[in-house]
Amino acid sequence: MNHQRVDVMMRYTWTAATGVLAVLITISVICVSPAAAHRVTIFAWVDGDTVHTESKFSGGKKVHNGQVVVTDLEGARLIEGRTDENGAYSFKIPKPTAMRIELIAGMGHRGEWVITDEEVGASGITAPEGDRPPGADVPSRGSDSPSPASALGPDDIERIVDAALDRKLEPMMRLIAESRPSGPSISDIIGGIGYILGIVGLATYVHYRKQSRDRST
Repeated sequence: MNHQRVDVMMRYTWTAATGVLAVLITISVICVSPAAAHRVTIFAWVDGDTVHTESKFSGGKKVHNGQVVVTDLEGARLIEGRTDENGAYSFKIPKPTAMRIELIAGMGHRGEWVITDEEVGASGITAPEGDRPPGADVPSRGSDSPSPASALGPDDIERIVDAALDRKLEPMMRLIAESRPSGPSISDIIGGIGYILGIVGLATYVHYRKQSRDRST
């Protein structure tokens, strides 16, 4: 009777383990589907009057000859180009406005990045004189006016430096946040499969060892 109970429990364990294993394998197949394996990202940052971009697939491979389309937030096209062999593409800021940078890598793979007004404004790019509203001219300073540097105290300088660092670090933080996987990683799935199989193997070993001991007695 005890052997029958053990056999029933083992069959139930194997059935449950097989079901869990099938689910895990299905999840792993979904996670490594072509669409997920070839997801592309584009990262852009402002350096002076130039925007630099880097594009890559989720596996780390650089996007070569990918199309980069730059528009304003209303959709008006500003400039476009293609990535080089290192997945890089750079361009001069064409207009002092926020920009949406879209990467088209073929086979339906797309990624985008937004350059904010603050990032563009920090570059010092201004609108052409003909586009400036009336009264937007910068007032002239007399020769006796104090220089901006002499008018700044230590606290002012610290605030300016902190603001500049925040602008430089913001794109990196956004890239890190967007790069985080939304589901279980492949290593997590494989680890789960190994854990289930390990439990089943241990239970099988204990079961047959107990059977052999009972038979010897």
